[in-house]
Amino acid sequence: MGLGLISASGMADPEGLSRLFIAPAAPPTVVRAVFGLLALTAVVLCVAALSVRRLEINYSTE
Repeated sequence: MGLGLISASGMADPEGLSRLFIAPAAPPTVVRAVFGLLALTAVVLCVAALSVRRLEINYSTE
């Protein structure tokens, strides 16, 4: 019992591979979508905060 990704000649079956990408996906629930956006925003803010802490501004050089 396989997924049909390998043909009888041993080569990859293009139709089988394309079925993996064409398969419809169920949309996320509203709660999961909102939580995902909040989590992504938190990660971006944390990365920005860490990079700003390492930033050093020297006003004496021209």
